[in-house]
Amino acid sequence: MIVSPQQWDDVRQKLESLFDASFGKPLAASYLDWRYRGFGSPQLCFAVEDAGSTLAASYSIAPVTLTRAGERILTGLSMTTMTHPDHRGRGHFPRLANELYAAAAHAGLRAVWGFPNANSHLPFVEKLGWEDIRQIPTLTLSVERAMLTGGTSEIVRDDEFSLAYLEGVATGDIVSVERTRDYLRWRYAQHPTNRYRVYSAATGGAVSSYIVVKAYGDGLDLVDIQCASPDETRALLAAVLRDATTEGCHRLYCWSPSHHWLHRTLERAGFTTDAPVTYLAARSLVAGEPWSDWLDQRTWYPQMGDSDVY
Repeated sequence: MIVSPQQWDDVRQKLESLFDASFGKPLAASYLDWRYRGFGSPQLCFAVEDAGSTLAASYSIAPVTLTRAGERILTGLSMTTMTHPDHRGRGHFPRLANELYAAAAHAGLRAVWGFPNANSHLPFVEKLGWEDIRQIPTLTLSVERAMLTGGTSEIVRDDEFSLAYLEGVATGDIVSVERTRDYLRWRYAQHPTNRYRVYSAATGGAVSSYIVVKAYGDGLDLVDIQCASPDETRALLAAVLRDATTEGCHRLYCWSPSHHWLHRTLERAGFTTDAPVTYLAARSLVAGEPWSDWLDQRTWYPQMGDSDVY
């Protein structure tokens, strides 16, 4: 079903209970409000048993605009799949997915995509018709062994995204999530449980490059790297490294597709390929592909922040 604002309070409580039962840990209600009702209302579909009092399973997608060379298409980001332990093995997930995809296509979404984990990857591919785009390795940098010659650009902190961000930074003729300033504020500044820092290269108040950072263990995740040039990338990395050293962080982690020039810049700084490896996959929801080569890994620029995990 698609959940209306009037139904949300009841559904949120059931989602909390289902998440706890499925994964053995709580999920903050503030996170659910932010993720499900914050930036474009996701399509939600549930299998409900016990006369509507209990969720047996849940699968949802969030509307996300993808852009490539100025062309925009509305798609769905595949989010958490959950099945209550008492209701597993009954075929809820593929039924829910097919119902949800049909509703999403009717609502104008042209495709669904996401980052299936090791448990869900095979069902997505074998039962739901998804196709693999690429496997994304984690790039890791030891702070103590960084080999970086800092760039010349001036770097400022702009954690609230108060400056003017140039849209489409570093994307060019590749597929990426549309990053409007409203989207960036929602995704990072307004996140209810994570705290992000934003390092920006700005001239006259206009941001041409930025890196969004989040603490992770004894290191930092560089969850979103959008850079216009190698020089600005080096300057941003130097600023991140200075703070990481001061704070006693030992490693930096990020994603960067090997076909993009950013990958070579990161390699020169000392980043190396490491685990974990993340799947990126997708499927069309309507006849015809969004772009003829959209399943070619070289057409995508995925970042950690595109996922609902980071």
